Amino acid sequence: MPRSRQALKVWSVSAGALALMGCSGVASEPSGDGASAASEYQSESTLRALTGAEQDPRASDEQRQALTRWADLGITPYEDVALAVDRTFECFQVVGVEYTDLGNEGEGDFPEPLFSYDETAAAEGCIAQEYHYLSLAYQLGDGVSQSRERQAAASEVELRACLQALGVDVAEDSDFHALVDEVMESGDADSMRCVDEVMGG
Repeated sequence: MPRSRQALKVWSVSAGALALMGCSGVASEPSGDGASAASEYQSESTLRALTGAEQDPRASDEQRQALTRWADLGITPYEDVALAVDRTFECFQVVGVEYTDLGNEGEGDFPEPLFSYDETAAAEGCIAQEYHYLSLAYQLGDGVSQSRERQAAASEVELRACLQALGVDVAEDSDFHALVDEVMESGDADSMRCVDEVMGG
């Protein structure tokens, strides 16, 4: 890769972008109880994203229309996200941005698209035009949040078993994220291999 070309950037929701949504890096817990509270939070997240898109002259009509539909539905269908990714790639091709489709992370009804791209002003323009606000609403919605929780619960069982097989003393009340933190703090190479295996590294 020529030195003048910037490193490929993998798309993710940055802390700064989340701050735009009134969040602090992760989706906050909805107030109230049960599914209705989660749906209220999801709708609020979608409306905030829609407001951002309406205020951003770069955002396409397709992106705003999808967000408007989500606000009415109260859900965040993956099909709209997939179309937005396709439009983003088409925009990349038009403006000459190098990118790689890395497929989806996660399973079920709420997979999360991953792609890397040459981080240029033209690329960021395509992201803003077709994908940015839709992705925010999708990743902050309870569909993706619940999918991540299910994946973390399954991964916790695998990680706990791997660590115990190594003779590591594993706290019973540690969830997956706490276990990962403990391993990273320990710096133990064998334990870190357990994390890599569970996380597909």
